Amino acid sequence: MKSKHPSLIKYFLVIFFIFFTSFGFAEEKGFVRELYRDLNIFDRLEDESRPKMINPREADNPFSHLVNFPIQFNTHRKTGPDDEMKNVLNLKPQVPFILSDDWYVLTKTDIPIVTKGTDSTKDGLGDITFTTWFSPINDQHWAWGAGPAISFPTATDTTLGTDKWSVGPSVALGYIDETWLIGGSFTNIWSVGGEGDREVNFTSILPVVSYKINQKYFLVSSPVITSNWRLDGETWTVPVGGGIGRIVKFDRHVVSLQFQSFYNVIHPDHEAEWTTRFQIQYFFPKKRKAFFEPK
Repeated sequence: MKSKHPSLIKYFLVIFFIFFTSFGFAEEKGFVRELYRDLNIFDRLEDESRPKMINPREADNPFSHLVNFPIQFNTHRKTGPDDEMKNVLNLKPQVPFILSDDWYVLTKTDIPIVTKGTDSTKDGLGDITFTTWFSPINDQHWAWGAGPAISFPTATDTTLGTDKWSVGPSVALGYIDETWLIGGSFTNIWSVGGEGDREVNFTSILPVVSYKINQKYFLVSSPVITSNWRLDGETWTVPVGGGIGRIVKFDRHVVSLQFQSFYNVIHPDHEAEWTTRFQIQYFFPKKRKAFFEPK
Protein backbone atom coordinates (compact mmCIF):
# COMPACT_ATOMS: atom_id res chain seq x y z
CA MET A 1 0.00 0.00 0.00
CA LYS A 2 1.43 3.37 -0.98
CA SER A 3 2.37 5.92 1.64
CA LYS A 4 -0.14 8.73 2.13
CA HIS A 5 2.62 11.14 3.11
CA PRO A 6 4.05 13.36 0.35
CA SER A 7 7.63 12.62 -0.56
CA LEU A 8 10.27 14.49 1.42
CA ILE A 9 12.22 14.86 -1.80
CA LYS A 10 9.31 16.73 -3.41
CA TYR A 11 9.27 19.16 -0.48
CA PHE A 12 13.00 19.68 -0.82
CA LEU A 13 12.82 20.39 -4.54
CA VAL A 14 10.30 23.15 -3.88
CA ILE A 15 12.53 24.63 -1.15
CA PHE A 16 15.58 24.32 -3.39
CA PHE A 17 13.84 26.18 -6.24
CA ILE A 18 12.83 29.00 -3.87
CA PHE A 19 16.37 29.18 -2.45
CA PHE A 20 18.11 29.55 -5.80
CA THR A 21 15.52 31.98 -7.10
CA SER A 22 16.16 34.11 -4.02
CA PHE A 23 19.91 33.67 -4.39
CA GLY A 24 19.81 34.89 -7.98
CA PHE A 25 17.91 38.01 -6.89
CA ALA A 26 20.33 38.64 -4.03
CA GLU A 27 23.31 38.23 -6.33
CA GLU A 28 21.94 40.76 -8.81
CA LYS A 29 21.51 43.25 -5.96
CA GLY A 30 25.08 42.74 -4.76
CA PHE A 31 24.14 41.04 -1.47
CA VAL A 32 26.12 37.89 -2.27
CA ARG A 33 29.25 39.86 -3.15
CA GLU A 34 29.16 41.56 0.25
CA LEU A 35 28.53 38.22 1.98
CA TYR A 36 31.61 36.70 0.34
CA ARG A 37 33.72 39.63 1.49
CA ASP A 38 32.42 39.39 5.06
CA LEU A 39 33.18 35.66 5.20
CA ASN A 40 36.63 36.12 3.62
CA ILE A 41 35.75 33.65 0.87
CA PHE A 42 37.96 34.01 -2.20
CA ASP A 43 39.54 37.31 -1.30
CA ARG A 44 41.95 36.85 -4.22
CA LEU A 45 39.78 37.74 -7.14
CA GLU A 46 40.90 38.09 -10.73
CA ASP A 47 38.13 40.62 -11.41
CA GLU A 48 34.66 41.56 -10.30
CA SER A 49 32.84 39.86 -13.16
CA ARG A 50 31.69 36.28 -13.42
CA PRO A 51 33.68 34.07 -15.81
CA LYS A 52 31.84 33.60 -19.09
CA MET A 53 32.47 29.85 -18.94
CA ILE A 54 34.35 27.45 -16.68
CA ASN A 55 36.71 24.68 -17.67
CA PRO A 56 34.78 21.38 -17.81
CA ARG A 57 37.42 19.76 -15.58
CA GLU A 58 36.00 21.76 -12.66
CA ALA A 59 32.81 19.66 -12.71
CA ASP A 60 34.21 16.81 -10.58
CA ASN A 61 37.39 18.46 -9.36
CA PRO A 62 37.74 17.62 -5.64
CA PHE A 63 40.09 20.63 -5.30
CA SER A 64 37.92 23.08 -7.22
CA HIS A 65 38.75 26.69 -6.41
CA LEU A 66 35.12 27.63 -7.05
CA VAL A 67 32.35 27.59 -4.48
CA ASN A 68 29.98 25.01 -5.92
CA PHE A 69 26.86 23.05 -5.02
CA PRO A 70 26.55 19.57 -6.57
CA ILE A 71 23.17 17.87 -6.35
CA GLN A 72 23.18 14.15 -7.14
CA PHE A 73 20.20 11.92 -7.73
CA ASN A 74 21.30 8.29 -7.40
CA THR A 75 19.02 5.36 -8.24
CA HIS A 76 19.95 1.91 -6.89
CA ARG A 77 17.96 -0.90 -8.46
CA LYS A 78 16.95 -4.13 -6.70
CA THR A 79 18.22 -3.52 -3.16
CA GLY A 80 17.33 -5.40 0.01
CA PRO A 81 15.70 -8.82 0.36
CA ASP A 82 12.62 -7.63 -1.56
CA ASP A 83 14.56 -6.17 -4.53
CA GLU A 84 13.28 -2.68 -3.81
CA MET A 85 14.19 0.56 -5.53
CA LYS A 86 16.36 2.96 -3.49
CA ASN A 87 16.71 6.61 -4.46
CA VAL A 88 19.19 8.92 -2.76
CA LEU A 89 19.28 12.67 -3.28
CA ASN A 90 22.72 13.90 -2.17
CA LEU A 91 23.26 17.61 -1.50
CA LYS A 92 27.01 18.24 -1.51
CA PRO A 93 28.00 21.90 -1.06
CA GLN A 94 31.74 22.61 -1.30
CA VAL A 95 33.19 25.85 0.08
CA PRO A 96 36.91 26.78 0.25
CA PHE A 97 38.23 29.32 2.76
CA ILE A 98 41.63 30.99 2.47
CA LEU A 99 43.64 30.64 5.69
CA SER A 100 46.90 32.34 4.67
CA ASP A 101 49.08 33.07 1.66
CA ASP A 102 50.11 29.42 1.59
CA TRP A 103 47.14 27.41 2.85
CA TYR A 104 43.41 27.10 2.38
CA VAL A 105 40.74 24.77 3.76
CA LEU A 106 38.11 23.04 1.63
CA THR A 107 34.88 22.05 3.36
CA LYS A 108 32.68 19.36 1.84
CA THR A 109 29.26 18.38 3.19
CA ASP A 110 27.16 15.39 2.12
CA ILE A 111 23.45 15.55 3.02
CA PRO A 112 21.57 12.41 1.87
CA ILE A 113 17.79 12.33 1.48
CA VAL A 114 16.66 8.74 1.01
CA THR A 115 13.58 7.07 -0.46
CA LYS A 116 13.43 3.30 0.05
CA GLY A 117 10.84 0.91 -1.32
CA THR A 118 8.40 0.97 -4.20
CA ASP A 119 4.98 0.31 -2.69
CA SER A 120 5.43 1.18 0.99
CA THR A 121 7.91 4.02 0.61
CA LYS A 122 9.96 5.37 3.49
CA ASP A 123 11.48 8.79 2.99
CA GLY A 124 13.87 10.58 5.28
CA LEU A 125 17.19 12.18 6.02
CA GLY A 126 20.30 10.02 6.32
CA ASP A 127 23.48 10.64 8.31
CA ILE A 128 25.20 13.90 7.31
CA THR A 129 28.96 13.76 6.70
CA PHE A 130 31.22 16.81 6.97
CA THR A 131 34.78 16.63 5.60
CA THR A 132 37.55 19.20 5.84
CA TRP A 133 40.75 19.18 3.77
CA PHE A 134 43.68 21.45 4.53
CA SER A 135 45.60 22.04 1.32
CA PRO A 136 48.53 24.20 0.18
CA ILE A 137 47.89 26.97 -2.34
CA ASN A 138 50.03 26.53 -5.45
CA ASP A 139 49.99 26.91 -9.21
CA GLN A 140 51.25 23.41 -9.99
CA HIS A 141 49.47 20.51 -11.65
CA TRP A 142 49.46 18.40 -8.49
CA ALA A 143 47.21 19.02 -5.52
CA TRP A 144 46.70 17.27 -2.21
CA GLY A 145 44.70 17.73 0.96
CA ALA A 146 44.07 16.04 4.29
CA GLY A 147 41.84 16.51 7.29
CA PRO A 148 39.08 15.02 9.46
CA ALA A 149 35.71 13.58 8.42
CA ILE A 150 32.74 13.57 10.83
CA SER A 151 29.46 11.69 10.42
CA PHE A 152 26.50 12.98 12.41
CA PRO A 153 23.58 10.74 13.55
CA THR A 154 20.96 12.84 11.76
CA ALA A 155 18.97 10.00 10.18
CA THR A 156 15.22 10.28 10.68
CA ASP A 157 14.83 6.49 10.79
CA THR A 158 17.06 3.68 12.05
CA THR A 159 17.03 2.06 8.60
CA LEU A 160 18.46 5.23 7.04
CA GLY A 161 21.46 5.73 9.35
CA THR A 162 23.65 4.35 12.10
CA ASP A 163 22.58 6.32 15.22
CA LYS A 164 26.30 6.85 15.79
CA TRP A 165 28.76 9.70 15.88
CA SER A 166 31.69 8.67 13.70
CA VAL A 167 35.04 10.30 12.89
CA GLY A 168 38.15 9.46 10.91
CA PRO A 169 40.84 10.74 8.54
CA SER A 170 40.34 11.81 4.94
CA VAL A 171 43.08 12.38 2.34
CA ALA A 172 42.97 13.39 -1.33
CA LEU A 173 45.39 13.63 -4.24
CA GLY A 174 44.86 14.92 -7.75
CA TYR A 175 46.55 15.81 -11.04
CA ILE A 176 45.00 18.68 -13.00
CA ASP A 177 45.89 20.15 -16.38
CA GLU A 178 44.02 21.81 -19.23
CA THR A 179 42.45 18.54 -20.44
CA TRP A 180 42.69 15.88 -17.71
CA LEU A 181 41.62 15.58 -14.12
CA ILE A 182 42.84 12.40 -12.38
CA GLY A 183 42.56 11.96 -8.66
CA GLY A 184 40.57 10.68 -5.76
CA SER A 185 40.04 10.64 -2.03
CA PHE A 186 40.19 8.05 0.76
CA THR A 187 38.13 8.28 3.96
CA ASN A 188 37.66 5.88 6.86
CA ILE A 189 35.39 6.57 9.82
CA TRP A 190 34.84 4.71 13.09
CA SER A 191 32.00 5.16 15.58
CA VAL A 192 32.91 7.02 18.77
CA GLY A 193 29.53 7.36 20.46
CA GLY A 194 25.78 7.39 20.04
CA GLU A 195 22.71 5.41 21.00
CA GLY A 196 22.73 2.76 18.28
CA ASP A 197 23.90 -0.82 18.77
CA ARG A 198 25.72 -0.97 15.43
CA GLU A 199 29.42 -0.13 15.48
CA VAL A 200 30.74 1.76 12.46
CA ASN A 201 33.89 0.97 10.51
CA PHE A 202 33.34 2.33 7.03
CA THR A 203 35.71 3.06 4.14
CA SER A 204 34.92 5.34 1.22
CA ILE A 205 37.16 5.69 -1.85
CA LEU A 206 36.18 8.24 -4.50
CA PRO A 207 38.34 8.05 -7.64
CA VAL A 208 37.67 10.49 -10.46
CA VAL A 209 38.86 10.67 -14.07
CA SER A 210 37.62 13.48 -16.29
CA TYR A 211 38.58 14.29 -19.89
CA LYS A 212 37.63 17.56 -21.56
CA ILE A 213 36.30 17.00 -25.09
CA ASN A 214 35.78 20.71 -25.74
CA GLN A 215 34.67 23.80 -23.82
CA LYS A 216 31.20 22.35 -23.29
CA TYR A 217 31.43 18.56 -23.12
CA PHE A 218 33.49 16.18 -21.00
CA LEU A 219 33.74 12.46 -20.22
CA VAL A 220 33.78 11.47 -16.57
CA SER A 221 33.99 8.46 -14.29
CA SER A 222 33.57 9.07 -10.57
CA PRO A 223 32.39 5.85 -8.85
CA VAL A 224 31.91 5.55 -5.10
CA ILE A 225 33.85 2.52 -3.80
CA THR A 226 32.92 1.54 -0.25
CA SER A 227 33.56 -1.13 2.34
CA ASN A 228 31.37 -1.73 5.39
CA TRP A 229 33.78 -3.72 7.53
CA ARG A 230 31.03 -4.67 10.01
CA LEU A 231 29.12 -6.76 7.49
CA ASP A 232 29.29 -10.54 7.44
CA GLY A 233 30.45 -11.91 4.10
CA GLU A 234 31.31 -9.51 1.27
CA THR A 235 32.04 -6.00 2.57
CA TRP A 236 33.08 -4.19 -0.61
CA THR A 237 31.00 -2.39 -3.21
CA VAL A 238 33.05 -1.73 -6.36
CA PRO A 239 31.28 0.08 -9.24
CA VAL A 240 32.63 0.28 -12.79
CA GLY A 241 31.29 2.77 -15.29
CA GLY A 242 31.07 6.43 -16.19
CA GLY A 243 29.25 8.89 -18.36
CA ILE A 244 29.20 12.27 -20.06
CA GLY A 245 28.66 15.82 -18.93
CA ARG A 246 28.08 19.28 -20.29
CA ILE A 247 28.71 22.81 -19.06
CA VAL A 248 25.68 25.05 -19.60
CA LYS A 249 25.39 28.81 -19.18
CA PHE A 250 21.99 30.24 -18.22
CA ASP A 251 22.18 34.01 -18.44
CA ARG A 252 24.89 34.76 -15.83
CA HIS A 253 24.76 31.34 -14.17
CA VAL A 254 27.10 28.45 -14.99
CA VAL A 255 25.85 24.90 -14.37
CA SER A 256 27.34 21.46 -14.98
CA LEU A 257 25.01 18.63 -16.01
CA GLN A 258 26.13 15.02 -16.11
CA PHE A 259 24.84 11.47 -16.30
CA GLN A 260 26.71 8.34 -15.23
CA SER A 261 25.83 4.65 -14.96
CA PHE A 262 27.69 2.03 -12.93
CA TYR A 263 27.69 -1.76 -12.64
CA ASN A 264 28.75 -3.09 -9.25
CA VAL A 265 31.15 -5.89 -10.11
CA ILE A 266 31.52 -6.63 -6.38
CA HIS A 267 28.78 -5.96 -3.85
CA PRO A 268 27.35 -7.40 -0.60
CA ASP A 269 24.21 -9.50 -0.61
CA HIS A 270 20.99 -7.54 -1.20
CA GLU A 271 22.86 -4.54 -2.58
CA ALA A 272 22.16 -3.11 -6.03
CA GLU A 273 23.96 -4.40 -9.12
CA TRP A 274 23.26 -1.22 -11.12
CA THR A 275 23.36 2.42 -10.12
CA THR A 276 22.52 5.46 -12.23
CA ARG A 277 23.40 9.02 -11.31
CA PHE A 278 22.22 12.38 -12.57
CA GLN A 279 24.04 15.43 -11.25
CA ILE A 280 23.49 19.14 -11.54
CA GLN A 281 26.25 21.35 -10.16
CA TYR A 282 25.86 25.07 -9.67
CA PHE A 283 29.01 27.22 -9.67
CA PHE A 284 29.04 30.44 -7.70
CA PRO A 285 30.63 33.46 -9.32
CA LYS A 286 33.77 34.19 -7.34
CA LYS A 287 37.04 32.47 -8.09
CA ARG A 288 40.71 32.70 -7.22
CA LYS A 289 43.90 31.23 -8.63
CA ALA A 290 44.74 28.29 -6.42
CA PHE A 291 45.89 25.60 -8.83
CA PHE A 292 46.78 25.26 -12.48
CA GLU A 293 45.24 27.92 -14.69
CA PRO A 294 46.14 28.05 -18.40
CA LYS A 295 47.72 31.31 -19.48
